[in-house]
Amino acid sequence: MKNNLMTSKNPIHFSTKKAEALEEAYKLIIEVLNEYADSKNLSENEINYIREQILSAFLERKAHHFLEYKLENLSENFKKALSFALTKSLQDDDKDNFTKLFYYRNKHRLVKNEQY
Repeated sequence: MKNNLMTSKNPIHFSTKKAEALEEAYKLIIEVLNEYADSKNLSENEINYIREQILSAFLERKAHHFLEYKLENLSENFKKALSFALTKSLQDDDKDNFTKLFYYRNKHRLVKNEQY
């Protein structure tokens, strides 16, 4: 299930344990880069180029974690629905009950704003 719980409900500020570890690693790499640049007397152009490359890799990985987290819910729901569809034969009464259950579960999730 979910082992990387969101630490923020704000959709703009995406933060899971993986994302926090990634941000910490990014800060450490930038610190090490600054120390290395000072010791080797690198030019500003060289430093900026390396920073751009590091930032590009960081943003790509952060986007990957963001999509992984957002698609995890969808994937779990799809697996449950497919499993249920393949193993159950529903009567008309059962269909109504399950439809209501899924509707209220989704409505509750939207009201609580859990998708963010």
